Order: sequence, then C-alpha cells, then structure tokens
Amino acid sequence: MSFKPNYILGASSVTVFLDGKTYTINKQAPSFNAVISALKANDKQKLQDAVDIRTGIAKALQKNSQSVRIENNQIFYNDREVTGVIATRIFEVIRLGLDVNPMIKFLENLMKNPSKRAVDEAFGFSEACSLPITPDGCILAYKRVREDYKDVHSATVLNKPYKLFTAEDMAVIKATQGKRGEVTVSIEDGFTTVSMPRNLVNEDKDQTCSEGLHFCSYDYLKHFGGSRIVVLKINPADIVSIPSDYNNSKGRCSRYQVVDELEVENNMPTEPIPDGYVDDYAEESYNGESEEVKKESAPQFSRKISDFYAEMIREMLNEKSLTEIAKHFKISRRTVARIRDYEAPYNN
Repeated sequence: MSFKPNYILGASSVTVFLDGKTYTINKQAPSFNAVISALKANDKQKLQDAVDIRTGIAKALQKNSQSVRIENNQIFYNDREVTGVIATRIFEVIRLGLDVNPMIKFLENLMKNPSKRAVDEAFGFSEACSLPITPDGCILAYKRVREDYKDVHSATVLNKPYKLFTAEDMAVIKATQGKRGEVTVSIEDGFTTVSMPRNLVNEDKDQTCSEGLHFCSYDYLKHFGGSRIVVLKINPADIVSIPSDYNNSKGRCSRYQVVDELEVENNMPTEPIPDGYVDDYAEESYNGESEEVKKESAPQFSRKISDFYAEMIREMLNEKSLTEIAKHFKISRRTVARIRDYEAPYNN
C-alpha cells in the first residue's frame, strides 16, 4: 500500500501527522522545503527525517558541541541538566525548526561565566529585553554616550566604533581610561573593545548605580542621557550583574565590543536593533571591510571614506535610503548621514 501523508498547510507553517505524532514546521525553518518535498513524493522515510528535527539536532550536537547534548526531553551542559527559561527557549527553537546553533553557543558562553548569579540573570535579561543573539552566542545591547563618544558618567572612556576612528582616536586609546585608569580600550577583530578587571565590577544587583561597564535594553534608553547611541556586543561570560531597578533592563559587565552606532531622532534610535539572530557581528562572520574602506580606516588616515566615495554616496541619496547605501558600502547609517550632512570628517 502506498503511503499517503496526513498534513495541512497553513499561512506560516505546515502541520504533519505521522505515526501518532503531530509536527508543526515553520516556513522559516531550514527543514520546511524538505518536508514539502517529502509530502509531494509521498515518501514516508524522507518525511520522517525532515520532521524529526530534535533527533537530527541531537546527532548534530554530538559532532559540533563538546559540552551540550540533548537526551530525550532534557538538555545537558556536560553532566549538568539545563532547566528554566533557556531550556524552554532552546526546545521552542527546535520545535519551530529554526537554527538552534546560536542558542547552543550562547549556552556554552554563559556556562563559562564564573558567577552563578550572573548565569541565572543573564538569559532572563536578554529574553525579557528582546535583545538579539549573534550566531557566535553573544547578545547585542545599547549604550548612550556623549557627542564625542565618551561615556556619560566619567567622560573618560572612548566608545567610538572603530570604523569611525581617526588617527587621533588611535592615540587616545593608548592611554589608560576610566576615573582610576581601570579601563582598557583596544581594537580586536576590527571592533573597539572596552574592558576592565572583573573583580572591580560590582556584582550586587541591588546596588543599581555602581562600578562596571554599563549596557541597557531599548526601553531603558529613554531613562538615560547621552546624545549618541552605540550598539554593544557582549559575551554572556562577561556579564557580572543585572541591577534590579527599571525591571532588570540594564546591566554591568567586564568587557564589551562597540560594533555600531544607531541614528538618533527625538532622542531614540530611528531603527532598533533587529530581533532574532544577527549575523553582522558574529566573530566568524567578520571578514574585514573592502580594500577601499580598509585603506581609509587605517590609523594613519583620518577618514573612513574617500572624497570620491563620499560624493558617490551623496548622489545615491537621491534614489536610495540610508539603510540601502550603508549595506552597499558596509558602513553604518550614521556614517552615511555624516556624509550627507557634511559633518566632520566629511566637511571639507
């Protein structure tokens, strides 16, 4: 007897009933096309392989992760069972057939955090504040800074994205920063990296304004001053505490990377960080910039884009949006806006 599958195709998913179990596969899932193909072919084995995502992921984890494994309905990090919000979210990602690797890498990073309290707080913070996770398992958050990119509190720490650096900025970061010289600013993987000794960061969540490198959620931005807003990439291993005020929407860490700047209008970003997994700032996805941009962003140069390309961008603004141009040249929207408005260093 030939196999006839039982299924229904919805607006955003397909639901299959197979061997007494119901499987719902989201259209965004990598396995969606394989499921549809198996349904068209009336091939039971191919359909079973396509819908049984958890088994496939469990097998893949055995090859790709030395620390995380899935057994039946349990997730383990080494010999420790992972429960709570993060386990629920991992299984939800698996159920939808989405890429679970960013969550697995996030878990691996998180478990390297030496503080149990920080481990307990970190995922709840990113979940509650809708902060995206990068493919290499870090979170993206916000920070307000002054017009000169110095931190608002001490006005001593430079938080400027490296792609906007001038020769003068390179000289500035060679000096120790912070009120007591406890902060180091360097360039790593093409990004401005800010760090301080972890044991100098206050780990008490009930002391809401204290020592440490600060970051926040989108909603917290309206509670804090600072004319610019930068995007931070934070490894959960470096999170120290999530202060309890403002519904746990800000945090302190010992290290972050400044990966971008957001355009500000009416004191808030014109476009928040996108939801979901963000590829732009994963370590393995960083391939540097184009040769023209590399040349112009080298420390001995004071400009990010040459005069030739700046004029080209101004002409393109007649037909394309800031976002389209920024993606085309692999620069930030803020840089495009600077060129448009003839702001320094594009005012000659």
